[in-house]
Amino acid sequence: MRRRVWVLLLCGGQAALWGQTQVLDWFNLFSTEPGGLRLYSLSGTASYYSVGLPYGYASIPPGAPLEAAWGAGGAGAMGWSHQRDVSSAAVSYAASYGTQSGYTGLRALNQSLSADWQKKLPARWNLSVIAHAAVDTRDQYVFATAPATQGSFDNPAAEPLGRLLYGNRVFLGQLTAKLSYQQSERLTWNFTVYGLRAQGLLEAQGEQGGSLLSASTSVSIEARMRYVLSPRTKLNFVVEEMRTVSRIEDIYVTRGTAGISHALSQHWQTDVYAGGSQISPLRQIYYPNSVAGYVAGGSLGFQSYSHTISASVSRQVGDAYGLGAANSLMGRMSWNWRRPGNAWWLGAEFAWQRLNEGTNFEDWSATGAINRALSPHFSAQLAYVYWQFSQEHPAGVLPSQSSARASVTWYPREIHR
Repeated sequence: MRRRVWVLLLCGGQAALWGQTQVLDWFNLFSTEPGGLRLYSLSGTASYYSVGLPYGYASIPPGAPLEAAWGAGGAGAMGWSHQRDVSSAAVSYAASYGTQSGYTGLRALNQSLSADWQKKLPARWNLSVIAHAAVDTRDQYVFATAPATQGSFDNPAAEPLGRLLYGNRVFLGQLTAKLSYQQSERLTWNFTVYGLRAQGLLEAQGEQGGSLLSASTSVSIEARMRYVLSPRTKLNFVVEEMRTVSRIEDIYVTRGTAGISHALSQHWQTDVYAGGSQISPLRQIYYPNSVAGYVAGGSLGFQSYSHTISASVSRQVGDAYGLGAANSLMGRMSWNWRRPGNAWWLGAEFAWQRLNEGTNFEDWSATGAINRALSPHFSAQLAYVYWQFSQEHPAGVLPSQSSARASVTWYPREIHR
């Protein structure tokens, strides 16, 4: 009898110890195991800006001297994740603080919060909800298209070139809810609700503005049918209704497209689509009546053992900012090189857009980055960004600017080469 009691006590003690260890590991910021609360990275940066902003101004005031500025700062990212058989959830938070030299006197705190929840539902249904909110100043978002990060081509208002229209300090909020149904091995239905809010923020009371847009809001509903015609070919049919509201316009945009994705070979992939779209304005300065036109786009991608190259171009009716353009053209090209096992990896990207009729301006940007793994837990990056507006650039925004940044990042988990 005593032996049984001791065995039970021993087993219970081991179970309690294991449970306590599991709980401690769940909230251990420096643990390398997946799941729980984790610290993702810590980094330090040094930056150069071809033109600094005067303190208290969201853009360059008329007659102000154009002076270069140096900057320094630090950043960190942490998050929580949990994985189950039929669901997963993740929350991440990132913050950075930077200063600039010269007459700018800028002290900038950037923050972002993201949440991702996915669940497999009965009868071949899947549901996912993604939310993101960020407050960024120019020293942070100008590097958002650096090859080490992921930009958003479908939503230009989230791009650095788009955020410049809202001033030096910008709030960006995004919410996406997607419901998908796998009807068969070949046929899939996707229903998506998407919302975007972009708004310029003043850094201090009495700050001087000058941004082209104070705020804009877009909400869209999309239905997409995807049919696998063959292992190499897929057909896509999309119907979308979107509403965009700003101080310039309040419009509905209806769009329908048909497209095809095809694997040309083991390394090459292409995607093209075309269709029609119509603007139905409730309030608009430039076009009080409905405007209809065609939409089209395509992309070409190449991937090999160490190289990834992609290029895309599209034409849309209206614009993503609420500026009142009748149509917009966008293009992007990117290249990344990384050989498995090599400590070096390189990347470059070129982006261009043009807004026509009503609001007319053109801009482009070029970015490049050199990265190197210094050790299993440290990496370094040298990034450069250049962007330029056309002669009809928005008031207060310089026709061209550039910036360079050097950073060193520490990761609790080892870097995979």
